[in-house]
Amino acid sequence: MHILILPSGYPTKEEPLRSIFFKEQALALKAGQHKVGVIYSETRRITNINYKNLKRNHFQITFNNEDGVNTVRLHGWNILMMRNFLGVNLWVKQTLSLYEKYVERYGKPDIIHVHCGLYGGLAAKVIKDKYSIPYVITEHSSIILNNSLNDYNKQVLTVAYNNADKLISVGNKLKCSMKNYTNNDIVVVPNIVNTDGFKVSKEYKREKFRFLTVAYLKKNKRIDLVIEAFTKLKEKHNNIELYIGGDGPEKTNIQGLIDKHNLNEYVHLLGEVSRKDLPKVMGNSDCFVLPSMYETFGVVYIEALACGIPIIATRCGGPEDFFNENLGYMIDVDNLNELCNVMENILINNSKFDRNEISEYVKNRFGRKAIVQELEKVYNSIIE
Repeated sequence: MHILILPSGYPTKEEPLRSIFFKEQALALKAGQHKVGVIYSETRRITNINYKNLKRNHFQITFNNEDGVNTVRLHGWNILMMRNFLGVNLWVKQTLSLYEKYVERYGKPDIIHVHCGLYGGLAAKVIKDKYSIPYVITEHSSIILNNSLNDYNKQVLTVAYNNADKLISVGNKLKCSMKNYTNNDIVVVPNIVNTDGFKVSKEYKREKFRFLTVAYLKKNKRIDLVIEAFTKLKEKHNNIELYIGGDGPEKTNIQGLIDKHNLNEYVHLLGEVSRKDLPKVMGNSDCFVLPSMYETFGVVYIEALACGIPIIATRCGGPEDFFNENLGYMIDVDNLNELCNVMENILINNSKFDRNEISEYVKNRFGRKAIVQELEKVYNSIIE
């Protein structure tokens, strides 16, 4: 089957981890003996324009084989706001042009798989109208989970959903939110999680119990709550440390909290952690904690579990679909006392969690082969 991926985001040279799970799904489909391509009209902040960047990215179109996936990119800039009519229409026209150039070189796909209805779903609808190519949308977006769309985006999303041949949600709570914009059937297929390299560490003994969190450092991840809970826990237990991986707009505030509580000896900011280094960072930890305000799925939890690390997660939309009591603890959003209590519980009772069983559970459920088979069922139901 020839599958063309139309993602809302995709790794770039400047941001190699951007929407990395879209690329990992493309690679998984290729490994399943499908012909897979990607078209992506890149947008960059115009505030970053300078001679060097403009020389590198000047709206040129490139054709490359990226890890076996034929990838056509327009190296563009967000010259018009991507959240208004003019900006979205320009992006859709650019994507249509990429599709036509892709077909000229690689042939006509059997199906288009869109990641996120805004705004790839609208582009796929235009392609379907012109060339009769069916499309499926997998929704990942937290703004849909939180029902925080403006009127224009509600209209765009409704059109994209209602014209899709199939809709997929990565979680049940997100599925409920999607129903606000369509009466079409929605199936739940979780994200593929590339667990290659994520395994139970044999180097387990450490002097201190290590809590770990890895995230893009923004407010909804509630890293500040982790630091406050860690501060309270340290009043009773001195043999603990906290590692924080990631970068983002909250980094300065997080460092300020660390300074405020005199925790620089116990809390360590790792900066952005590469895909290559992430398995080792996770494998060398005792508990993964991320008390997000909302998640549509939560790939990073699965990656930690693949290393056999018990987790602390919140009832925030995504983790509820895969969590069970053998994996750690689940708490309410924005509950400092509950977070502190379960961090202490996992510190004291860590031996009750079987690392090998945790790792096997998530690899069997979210591994490439299992999810590709579910996607193939969706594709075949459309094409047949």
